[in-house]
Formats: sequence, structure tokens, C-alpha cells
Amino acid sequence: MKSINKSNGFTLIEYMVAITIGLILLAGVGTFFLGMQKSSQAQNGISELQENGRFALYFLTNEIQMAGWKEPDFIIGASTPNYIDLTGTSDGGAANVSDSLQIRYESDVDCLGNAAAGGVATNRFFVEDGQLKCGAGGASQPIINGVEVAHFLYGVDTDRDNTPEKYVTASQLAANPVEARQVASVKVILLLASDTNVADTNTARTFTILGEGEFTANNDRKLRRIFSSTIFLPNRPKYLGS
Repeated sequence: MKSINKSNGFTLIEYMVAITIGLILLAGVGTFFLGMQKSSQAQNGISELQENGRFALYFLTNEIQMAGWKEPDFIIGASTPNYIDLTGTSDGGAANVSDSLQIRYESDVDCLGNAAAGGVATNRFFVEDGQLKCGAGGASQPIINGVEVAHFLYGVDTDRDNTPEKYVTASQLAANPVEARQVASVKVILLLASDTNVADTNTARTFTILGEGEFTANNDRKLRRIFSSTIFLPNRPKYLGS
């Protein structure tokens, strides 16, 4: 009789070894995927902050540098200074309370694109509901999201050399009419937060806001960063004396 060749199957041990190797490979792929996802979230959060911060400073720089601009024969208003409008400029008084800044300049339209009354744009910048906004004529529109606080300090040029000798708050400026006519620059300080969670665990961080003290952020996983810039005022009026 002819012998019958029997094919040998896998043993239970071999099955177990194969399954174990498969699970190890699957765990490695899962860990790699989670790591890539986490890295992508972090990069998105950083990019989001940088883009928002750059745009906010760019927008504010363009606007603030317009403060006081007018044609030689155009009269913006009887009150001085007319470039930093103290009627709409306020000091939050604490690091966790935002300031506001209002400027005026000759223009047919305001920051909302609406017709400016009397040919003078009166634009106010402030924070509301986590958004940096521009307001004019009783209306407003957001500029960027994710703004925790915004602060403005004013560089006072006391000796008329076009270089500020000190920086003061809006409250200090309002209390000193002489220095209110000597503002040569505005220092903008913005604290921005990412829209999405980035950190692995909740962290309560403290930020130093120049001229305002310490700001303690929420205990969460968001990424935060301070953006600041000093903006000089090329259109400020000549020194008006005391």
C-alpha cells in the first residue's frame, strides 16, 4: 500500500506566538498613530497662536499708526489730544481686566467699513467674549478669537526728542493733561490662548503683564503666549505746551 503524506498544521503554541507578535505590532502602530496625532495637535495649536498673534499686531499697528492723520487744512476736533481719544480709552486696572484704546484720524470710513461721521474715523479696540474687537459708531466686529486680555501702555515724550521717557496707563494719562498731549508711542500687550487643547494635563500658568501685574490663566490644557509690540505714532500733533 502507498503511504499517505499528512501535512502538519500549526500547533497551539505557534498560534499563540503569532498572535502575540501581531498584538505587539498593532500596539506599536497605535502608539505611533497617537504620537503623530498629538504632535499634529501641538503644531496646529502653535501655528494658530502665531497666526492670530501676528495678524492682531499687524492690524493694530496699521490702525494705531494712523492715529492723528489728517490733511494740513483739516480740523479733527477742538479737544486735544485728538489722536488718542481719552473719551473711549480706558484702563482695566488689573492684569486680568483688559484695557481699551480709542483713536481718531481723518478718513471717509471707520474700521467697520462704514461711513465715518464728519470725515473722522473714531475706532475703539477692546476685548469682549474672548475676542479682540474694533468698534465704531456703536457697532463692533471681531478681529481675532482666543484673546484672554489686551493691555495698552502709552509712551510719554516729555522732552520732545521723539523718544518716550516712560510708559503709563490710561488712568495715569487721563490724570495728567500735559502728558496726555505728549504720547509718542503705544505699547500693545496681548495674551492669546489656543482654541484647542494641546498639553497632556491641566496646567495653571502665570503671566507677567507689563505695568499691570500677574495674570493667572485657567487651569486647562490650552497653549498660551504673550504677543507685544511698541508702535510709534508718526502723525501725533506737535507739542502743545501745558
